[in-house]
Amino acid sequence: MYYYLVISVVFLQGWVCGMCAIVSEGLSTEENQGASSQIF
Repeated sequence: MYYYLVISVVFLQGWVCGMCAIVSEGLSTEENQGASSQIF
């Protein structure tokens, strides 16, 4: 049960990170890309 929970959390984080990367590219200044790569 915990194993499934961990997988779902990791998958969700990956999806959110992907969305953040897309948004960051849309805003696209080099400073914002650097900051987002440090956060995630």
